[in-house]
Amino acid sequence: MMPRCYSRPISVFSRPLFVRRFSATVSNREEKFSCERSLDAVVSIPSLSKKFDFAQIQAELQGVWEWEYGKLALKHQGFKKKDSAVVKASYGASEEEERKYWFYLDQEMSSNCAGEAGAVGIYQGALSAVRLWGKYYQNVGTTNIGAWEEVRFFAEEHLQTESEHLEALLKLVPRSMRTSYLSTWRGFGWTLGFLPTFVGRGRGLYFTVHAVESFVEGHYLSQVQWLRKVHKEEPEIFSKVGLGRTIIKKGRSMPLDSELARFLEHCCSDEVEHKEDAQRRLLRGSSSKIGVVGRLWAVAVTYGCRVGVALSKRI
Repeated sequence: MMPRCYSRPISVFSRPLFVRRFSATVSNREEKFSCERSLDAVVSIPSLSKKFDFAQIQAELQGVWEWEYGKLALKHQGFKKKDSAVVKASYGASEEEERKYWFYLDQEMSSNCAGEAGAVGIYQGALSAVRLWGKYYQNVGTTNIGAWEEVRFFAEEHLQTESEHLEALLKLVPRSMRTSYLSTWRGFGWTLGFLPTFVGRGRGLYFTVHAVESFVEGHYLSQVQWLRKVHKEEPEIFSKVGLGRTIIKKGRSMPLDSELARFLEHCCSDEVEHKEDAQRRLLRGSSSKIGVVGRLWAVAVTYGCRVGVALSKRI
């Protein structure tokens, strides 16, 4: 049974107001961090748990949030009355007024959760279209379903990978630090997978996956680059756990690389593989040229992804 989380009382003596409030916020956040999340479900994903130290990833999320919150607190040092809400923020807290303190990494991780939920929806929608066409072919008595079997294999194979990504992210990111509309993003993804597959069959799905994954590749790479830049400038942030690959720097054990950056880079490489698989299947088709409709569809999908990312960073 998970222990109940309690907030530590804030003493009104002994330390200056700014130090007292900021320290209490960090202490409360650490308690919530340790109480609200468990690695049990993440460890149940063998393909990921063998490659990554999820305790280190959680510690990095904690450390980066404290670093960014610390910069905000210093900016508002003195705590005028209109800025008093700053002291109420804590990572993983459930109070609605604290959600405004999503910093860059929090927003990006929220959009990652939404994106992976949408990706799961895309392949589920594609499989729904395949099943619907399968029933039609069965009713009319035709056996010409080889192309649909290829689409089904493509969708099932990549659905497994996206489901693992989503499961890991949902266990790593607290509920209050990610988008509240996962079912909505999955529903949008389902529509995005069902319609082009139903109308355009395998070619429609491959066009869609190629456009989506091209966008996602750049989205993940920007996060990896940001994390490695911060790791280079502020290595102490990433030394909370530091298990595994470490170096000694200034008498302290420092991770060689951000574990979160490695995890996101792994997710990115999977998305690139999906994009290249879709491209290979497009080129292998009867018509390898991308027509006007295909280009317009790719532009529309990319724009939709941008809008979805922007919204999932805020709600």
